[in-house]
Amino acid sequence: MKTYPGNLLTEAWRPDDTMPLLHTHHPVTQRLALILGIGVIIALQQIGISTDIILVLVAAVAFGTALALALAAGLGSVPIARQVSAGRHVHRRYEPGDKVRIGDVEGSVTEIGLSTTRIQVSDHRSMDVPNAEFLGAAVTVETGSPDS
Repeated sequence: MKTYPGNLLTEAWRPDDTMPLLHTHHPVTQRLALILGIGVIIALQQIGISTDIILVLVAAVAFGTALALALAAGLGSVPIARQVSAGRHVHRRYEPGDKVRIGDVEGSVTEIGLSTTRIQVSDHRSMDVPNAEFLGAAVTVETGSPDS
């Protein structure tokens, strides 16, 4: 026979537990909480209690959550955006066949991707260099054609 902890909402449940619906992250539990919350608001309105402040608080929490998620997504995508914009710079400035030296890496550009550039450093070795390094470091270029 299983025994359950005293506080059901704070204890983490394992998948083999017999009471999975009490877990706060279970989709059914979340829907039931939403329906119960709406029911309480409707009931309070029916008996004449003003629910304006509750609705304002719910809207403020929803707006704050959406703002926090948008901020997290925006700040999380900054490095990706930096790599992509650097990739556009590398595409315009360099081309396959150029001999480059960037930091400790010296070789021939073989492929320019959206976020990295592949440089052939020896006969059997190539390195992927993040495109942002082309913006932040000194790059020495020996182009493949004499008129470039």
